[in-house]
Amino acid sequence: MGETMTGIEILKASDRKPMPWKNGGGETIEIAVHPADASLETFDWRLSIATVAVDGPFSTFAGIDRTIAVLTGDGMDMRIDGEPQRLTPETAPFPFQGDSKTEAWLIGGPVRDLNIMSRRTTLRHRMERLDITAPTRIETEGGECLVLAVDACRVGDVVLDVYDVARLAPTSMPVTVEPQGRTRIFVIRLFAA
Repeated sequence: MGETMTGIEILKASDRKPMPWKNGGGETIEIAVHPADASLETFDWRLSIATVAVDGPFSTFAGIDRTIAVLTGDGMDMRIDGEPQRLTPETAPFPFQGDSKTEAWLIGGPVRDLNIMSRRTTLRHRMERLDITAPTRIETEGGECLVLAVDACRVGDVVLDVYDVARLAPTSMPVTVEPQGRTRIFVIRLFAA
């Protein structure tokens, strides 16, 4: 469990441990899951960072909606139910269904990606990437909200290091993210379906 301040829990990257993908084709680091003791078959939502080191299929997650964003590396060419999609660190987070047949080909070597998954009968989610150079206010919009720092920044009186997450309860007051130079963050919001 991370540090807490009023309505905000800090999930430190240094506390996470890698685990193999469901299909064994890569490695993932779980950032947060709900319920807290949920397995890959029983979660309502799950936020993770995965390392994709080889070309191949993605794991299938029936009944799950996913959004993926490339954090590091050149990116990957994906084919989702036969439709091509290129993802790089500069493309917007890409939503797709976990039940889709999904394959990926690395453009120039391994990539690290951010992945949010939610059970579509229970929740909806939205992921956005923000590149900020000035203090930026983040609202929860009435649902749980997670702010992942790609670059170090400050949230309230807490410094978020690379890949740390500020987890805001739905009732949390808005927070201000203070960048240190040009700072990239991802904001993930979860809402009841």
